[in-house]
Amino acid sequence: MKLLPSLLKLGLTSAVLATSTLASAVTPPPLSDPENRGGWVINPDATDEFNGNDIDRNVWWIQGENGNWNGQWRGRAPSEYDPDNVRVENGYLYMTARWDETHNFSSGNGGGNSQGSWQYGDVPITTAALLGKHYFQYGYMEMRSKAADGPISSSYWTTGVGGETDAFESYGWNPNNPWSGKRFHTSFHDWRAGSPTYGRRIWENDHIFDFRVADDFHTYGFEWDPNYVAVYIDGAMVNCVTRAEMGNNWVANNAQRAWIDMETFDWEYNANNLRPEHFNGSEGIDFVVDYARVYQRSGSNTGGTCPNRTNLLQNASFENGMNGWSGDASVITTSSHHGNSAAALDGSSTIEQVVAVKPNTTYILSAWANSVNTNEADLWFNVFLGVKDYGNAQADVRYFFPRWHEKSLQFTTGPDTYEATVYFTNAPQGGLAYVDELQLYEAQFTFIGDPAQSVSLSPASLTILQRESGRVSAEVLPESAGNKGLLWASSDESIATVDGVGNIRALAPGVVTITARSVDNLTASASAQVTVQPNLNLLDNGGFEKGSLTDWWDSFGLAAMTDEQANVIEGRYAASVAAGANLAQQFPVEPNTSYRVSAECRLDNPHASNGVFFIIDGWAAGAWGIPMAAASFTSYSEWQQDFTTGPEDEGNMSIAVWNSVAVAANGTPSHPQTAYCDNFQVMRLDDGGDGQEPVPVAAVTVNPGNVALDVGQTVQLNATVTPQNADNSNVRWESSNNAVASVSASGLVTAHSAGAAVIRAIAEADSTISDGASITVNAVATDNLVANAGFEEGNLNAWPTSYGNSSVVNNNARSGSYAAYLNGNGAIEQDLAVLPNTTYTLTGWVKVGASGHTGYLGVKNFGGTEIGRRVTSTGYTQQSITFTTGANATTARIYVWNGDAAHRVYADDIVVTAGETSTDPGTDPGTDPGTDPGTDPGTDPGTDPEDCSANWISVTGVSTAANAITMRVGAQQVLDYSIFPSCASQQNVTLLSSNWRVVAPNNNGTITARRAGTAVITVRTKDGQYEATTTVTVQ
Repeated sequence: MKLLPSLLKLGLTSAVLATSTLASAVTPPPLSDPENRGGWVINPDATDEFNGNDIDRNVWWIQGENGNWNGQWRGRAPSEYDPDNVRVENGYLYMTARWDETHNFSSGNGGGNSQGSWQYGDVPITTAALLGKHYFQYGYMEMRSKAADGPISSSYWTTGVGGETDAFESYGWNPNNPWSGKRFHTSFHDWRAGSPTYGRRIWENDHIFDFRVADDFHTYGFEWDPNYVAVYIDGAMVNCVTRAEMGNNWVANNAQRAWIDMETFDWEYNANNLRPEHFNGSEGIDFVVDYARVYQRSGSNTGGTCPNRTNLLQNASFENGMNGWSGDASVITTSSHHGNSAAALDGSSTIEQVVAVKPNTTYILSAWANSVNTNEADLWFNVFLGVKDYGNAQADVRYFFPRWHEKSLQFTTGPDTYEATVYFTNAPQGGLAYVDELQLYEAQFTFIGDPAQSVSLSPASLTILQRESGRVSAEVLPESAGNKGLLWASSDESIATVDGVGNIRALAPGVVTITARSVDNLTASASAQVTVQPNLNLLDNGGFEKGSLTDWWDSFGLAAMTDEQANVIEGRYAASVAAGANLAQQFPVEPNTSYRVSAECRLDNPHASNGVFFIIDGWAAGAWGIPMAAASFTSYSEWQQDFTTGPEDEGNMSIAVWNSVAVAANGTPSHPQTAYCDNFQVMRLDDGGDGQEPVPVAAVTVNPGNVALDVGQTVQLNATVTPQNADNSNVRWESSNNAVASVSASGLVTAHSAGAAVIRAIAEADSTISDGASITVNAVATDNLVANAGFEEGNLNAWPTSYGNSSVVNNNARSGSYAAYLNGNGAIEQDLAVLPNTTYTLTGWVKVGASGHTGYLGVKNFGGTEIGRRVTSTGYTQQSITFTTGANATTARIYVWNGDAAHRVYADDIVVTAGETSTDPGTDPGTDPGTDPGTDPGTDPGTDPEDCSANWISVTGVSTAANAITMRVGAQQVLDYSIFPSCASQQNVTLLSSNWRVVAPNNNGTITARRAGTAVITVRTKDGQYEATTTVTVQ
């Protein structure tokens, strides 16, 4: 576990410092077996902790380094491995995928591309790969990592004679598939010479998390035993499959060697649609790995067989008919995966079972299913396994193959939940589906990291049109929290629902509160207010801005999404309707009512006779709209059709766009015609006129809503009018007190004098609709000791001891025109003249450039202990430090510090004001409200704060807060420790127990008392040079 620096640990006192150099570090047992009952030992030839400045050259080759490919492929075309995309720093492996038009791509495709005819460099993506130098046979592979957040794989796998094992393949993002970014994919590939399935994936396990793989670190485990394989997430078993169950699909017979790599997966996201912005341009996106370990059993090489787990579902294989299940299904004996029976669903049916569960508990739900009517060519029928009514957002996993295949998902119950509803459905398509062997197990996780302390949501408020979607992002702090799971809830699910990653679905007009609560700490929560506005468009996702074909029916699986701006007329996305595709959606109608259907489309490679048609079905038994003519639709044009329903027309009709070019049985179109369509609308024509129904303003929202300014400062307010298609979206601005703060016609507020004012944005179309921002103007600060405090001189004048890549920029200012900018490791510092024995207050506004970055505001050299405040917010937050100077102090040094070469920090409006002189000569000048006053500032064995300016600060020690503690069996307690110096670049540690059966640590400082006895807990620095201990007695 890489622990980030924490100034909050400066107050630990009763510490034992150990400075002995250790010959070697002891690796903890597997997360799946924390007591090491399997007798696991590390295979050093296949393990790398990535703690130095480079990969372990005894373990890995970097593919392509010095032109050496080690007899292996160069990556999956069109991407190619680039050795420059591998680096190790700060205790992590970084593998990068880049859009790199300067790379000298190889010819060919390495013979390894299974999709299409891509060649290296057809799309200029470079990736990275490590190839293991040593083979191993059987063992447990464990990796703690975070996937790259983009359309690229992040994988840990092996190859050997006859077979390939994918421990896991993660895919960061796919706009066409909401499950991709949450999938845990494990598989076997057949490379047995002469095998009828040579080159094919012949076994796979697909599991859907309740989190995105690119959002944070998780620990992935894969056990390869002679008798079974088992997959784990964060120490919890997801699935275990025996060799006997696999039969001839078992290919893991011979020794294997490991790969860590990134690849383009054309079956996930068509490489034609990849864009530079998906990869952050040439800067790239990173697959980050904490460690890659291979354990092997020290005694027997087998664990026997898969463990028995208690299935919480009744009659899970339908051997007792439909007992325990409700819904419309029949039991069949002609096809089953296990036993004699299975359930069959036909004609849009659902079966359900209500099961008892525990609050705040994670479960794994799985089933075997067969989508019988899918032909894997032009007919695809989706069926779903899911769970609902469990105190969190409904979750599901999709099946579509016409053969028995297993999938699973995980979900976490709410704090007051004691029941959940498990379901299986073939709705809405209604194709024949079989289901068998449903299983529900409680997951047993082992998390590494600190306890969760707080949750924040962004944005704090948003407006969504009815039937459209939005998202709020959550941040769980500290960054080193081991369990960042969240329970999401909506205050009114009739207005809006939320899923397990913050995606919001707006159902009806109104206001709702979305809450995210930490699974690890139920007292840590945050809320966002969502306003749902009426949506006059009867179609859902008409502009495809959900980034997927959600709400549309893709009849033949030939339609897709595009974000190529040349093919998008508005927003970010449009639909791509390839040859033979038919894309449709139903909408509700009423009798004797007039409607207008419209869409904007263009043709690429138009065919002279096989056009693209719009079809309104259900009106006069189906009506053909105007076909798209080749001459007029090569650029975006609008198609529209008015119609009036008859007295008997009530219910649903449909609008479809059909590309009539024929497609051969092998999937090859007779002509490459493609239609790009956007902005589908079905509007009711209430007045029977021109179809332009008036769109009134529903609400005005002003952001930010509360602002504090100093005299002379300005702030830009923004007004959002909803709905977005309101006829008149103009506003006028007014101030309640122009003497305090005035506002321009564009919403720019200027502070004039101390006091309060409300700045309002008033809808021009309806003066009764408005919103306001509260402006507080502070009194003029005449006693600020900081020179060039707001950096409005446009430079670092008065900050003479600045170092590193520090500057002043004319963007990202909190007020005025300029702000300080620390791009990578560096600091800005200013020495102030102060009086002895005097209390001062330092305040400043600081933010970081991206999520995961950190910055610090602090003061030192004032005759007391250095005090700092850590900042992780991407929006400006005001930090405040109160400090008292020493008896002989005449100066104090304030600073803003960025200790990481990859981070960005901004600062503005820094103020130091004097308080009162201390009359108590015995006062400890270093005491701070956030610091333990018992700390002896002279006991820090680390680097003097002056030395924190170095690019790399070495660890000089570690201490624990207590020499000995007593616990009762079953109790848990946080073991406090400190790394010295506090600014050390490497803050991560390893926690060890002399007796795991008595006390088990999980590396986040939490120790669990398992049974009576005594154990010594050792906190060891990552480099293995220092350790400190605490003796734990369990009663």
